[in-house]
Amino acid sequence: MAGNLTVQQCGNVFKTNAASAHYGVNGNNIGCYVDESNTAWHCGNWGYNLRSIGIELAND
Repeated sequence: MAGNLTVQQCGNVFKTNAASAHYGVNGNNIGCYVDESNTAWHCGNWGYNLRSIGIELAND
């Protein structure tokens, strides 16, 4: 996340940016933003996005 965002705040970032992830984690809280059966745009490479699961971690 490049920041210490809550799961909700991280999900809100995806609403206004051309990026997404399948999950976000902050401590014991886990949010699901994109179902695993769908492709998230999380690593900047479409081929890798198709073959991977994106997980954003809260950090400082």
